[in-house]
Amino acid sequence: MDQNRFAHLFADNITLNPLELESVRHEIEARTTAIHQLELQIKVLKAESEKYQTLLSPLRRNLLPPEILGEIFNFSIRSAAESDSSASYQLNTLCRVCKAWRAAALVKPALWADVGWVCIDAPQSLDVGKVGEWLSRSGKVKKSLRIVGDHGAEDGPACPLLHSELRSLLADGPPLDDLSLLCTYAECLEAVLSGIQSTSAKSQSCDSIHSLTLGMERASAMSFGRVCCVLDRFPTLRALSLDPSEYYEFIHDGELPESLPFGNLTTLSITCDWPEALVLGILRNCAGLETLTLDTHGCPRSYNPSYPHYLPILLPKLQTLQLK
Repeated sequence: MDQNRFAHLFADNITLNPLELESVRHEIEARTTAIHQLELQIKVLKAESEKYQTLLSPLRRNLLPPEILGEIFNFSIRSAAESDSSASYQLNTLCRVCKAWRAAALVKPALWADVGWVCIDAPQSLDVGKVGEWLSRSGKVKKSLRIVGDHGAEDGPACPLLHSELRSLLADGPPLDDLSLLCTYAECLEAVLSGIQSTSAKSQSCDSIHSLTLGMERASAMSFGRVCCVLDRFPTLRALSLDPSEYYEFIHDGELPESLPFGNLTTLSITCDWPEALVLGILRNCAGLETLTLDTHGCPRSYNPSYPHYLPILLPKLQTLQLK
């Protein structure tokens, strides 16, 4: 503002004439406009400054050690798994952010120890090579693999779990600590478990699997018994989770096979609507159990006199009993 024009007005307390009033209003408007323009420039400069500041973050300056970043990834993926989100999907997403994040994920073996649930609806629908590569990144960390075989239509093609490449992965791939197999027929699970043991030498998985989950929709007492008998080939097995077929599949069989190889188990979980007699038929060979979970799957159990009466079962080492 040209203050010289208004110096006499600031120096004295005289009344302004209309022309002077208009000039003063013009000067006020000009300065107000200039202030708004400066405020806008300051706002733009602040935004640009904050944008540049992000380039100085610890991640961009490579100040955060990959090990710490890997721990953050591990926490994030565990949280995603608890919310029913795919852990493998979350890990793939993190690895696509930048090279540094992928490198940090690769140096954290625990991130690669679990592939998550793999659904196979056709023999060619599973890229066995990618699964094996994924698990190999976990190094010596205990590994988990969960597979669902989807037969589709009742009279559909052969079981997708019986593909030779999958059998090779389970028999000769990275040793697994935890294996889950779900399929329509008990015979499919029997074939898969039998294939894990090669004809020439025992596979790595036979001496590494400590926890096994088996789920089937259709099984007779005999086919269920054959599946269980295959477990003899897994001497390290200590935890077993069973989700067998519904009770009516066993109506005409009367009882389970006499010998079920559950003597080495310390943890057993059974989800079924079977009568007590069938459940006791399993437990009579589980003297070493320390943890037992019986889940009726929301179905009430009732006494069925058509089944034989078993004497009480003694579980001397049992510490935890859960009834759901």
